[in-house]
Amino acid sequence: MSGSAIVAYLVPIPADAHHVTLKFAIGIRDGAELPPDRFVAFRVLVNGWKLWSAVKNSHEWEEHTVQMPQLESDLIRVEFVTDGLGDNRWNWAVWGEPRLEGVQDE
Repeated sequence: MSGSAIVAYLVPIPADAHHVTLKFAIGIRDGAELPPDRFVAFRVLVNGWKLWSAVKNSHEWEEHTVQMPQLESDLIRVEFVTDGLGDNRWNWAVWGEPRLEGVQDE
């Protein structure tokens, strides 16, 4: 992908975990000189499938919560992708505090 950056994690999911959500924030770093007519894309992929996406050009942090699919595997690949949409100058797109939360059987 031209102009994109990917950070990937292999994450173990306990077999007895239910209602797992992914929580995170997206933003554009202070000092970025992103023109008002240009946007940055943010995507979350799980095991290669797009789970969530958004575009933005404002500098304010946005918090998001996404329901994770019920997965057969106990190890998943979560990818955080930013894409300059053809022009990556001054985008400075950032992710904040990604975490998985869920309920486990007792």
